[in-house]
Amino acid sequence: FRRVRALKRAMELDLGREEVATVIVFLENYVVEHFTAEEAFMKGLKYPELNPHKVEHASFVREFEIFKREFDEKGSSEPFAVKTHDWLKDWLTGHIGKTDRALGLYLRTKP
Repeated sequence: FRRVRALKRAMELDLGREEVATVIVFLENYVVEHFTAEEAFMKGLKYPELNPHKVEHASFVREFEIFKREFDEKGSSEPFAVKTHDWLKDWLTGHIGKTDRALGLYLRTKP
């Protein structure tokens, strides 16, 4: 969330192009680490929705690879910064607001 807010602030200051590079580097490392840990945690819990959750993670990784490839090939621009911000915001609200929330509810009901 902090990265998305930082990108939004940078865009408001007309510095979004520069901030995108920071976001790309952060995501490249964080996503693998976070998804791996979260999936191992869910596997240990025998979480019944592990496979659909993993599918969402895999989808995010594929979409990220497309963003990264575009960034590597074309560099950043203000429209690319906006597209990146909107994509991340949608992911965070959708995945965390629904999928991760369901995991949280499951954890609360588990003895």
